Amino acid sequence: MVQICQKNVRQANNQVKGLKAKIDYIAEKELSREEKEQFLDEIQKLYQDILDNTIKISEGVEKLSTSKNVLSKTIDEVMSMIIETSTYIDIISEEAYEQLLISSYLHAQAISVYTARTEQMIADIIEKELDRYFMRLQAHVRGIDKLDPIKHGDFKNSLIGQWWFSEEGNNFRIRYSSYDFEKLQSGLEQLFSLGRSIIEAVDRGEEGEVDSLFQKFRAILRRVKLDLDELKEVLREGGK
Repeated sequence: MVQICQKNVRQANNQVKGLKAKIDYIAEKELSREEKEQFLDEIQKLYQDILDNTIKISEGVEKLSTSKNVLSKTIDEVMSMIIETSTYIDIISEEAYEQLLISSYLHAQAISVYTARTEQMIADIIEKELDRYFMRLQAHVRGIDKLDPIKHGDFKNSLIGQWWFSEEGNNFRIRYSSYDFEKLQSGLEQLFSLGRSIIEAVDRGEEGEVDSLFQKFRAILRRVKLDLDELKEVLREGGK
């Protein structure tokens, strides 16, 4: 399991570097609309692969964390690799915003391309960003990552939240008004509020409180994922 998890992290690292290279290429070259559209498809596929790997890594860490036969040091090594990848994704998100809105933003309005396929990916992107957030909270508990309760514990400050409250996010919700976005937003806000409480409890050294908060976080995360499954169905049906 350790070797598999390490392999997935290394693969994600390489995929992230490939993603950044494609974004940099778009920023440097004057491309036609058709060329930009082709690159967008490639970038979407590559980013989807990264998100899929994130799920595998998250599941692997969960299994490692519950295995009594795995040394804590080994888990820390794997988590360190994960945070390196995760941090790199954050850096790319900031650097590439004007060229291509990626991560939770994964929209192409910055290069004047918008496709239905991109829209249909929104629920998957939100779900996998939440998995990444969960991993970073776990890493904060283990002292591998250092999260700020204000920056990382506020839905509006998150990558998901920034897209959610943007003009494009608002238009997206209008287009699919048959879906209960208020319910989903409430769940997302609860998750990040709990995330802030977890960070603060860790910083205070309250282990019992941290365990209790994580139980609540997992329960709400499961509920939010069910809500996202409903959104995926609405997107497949075109908002009907």
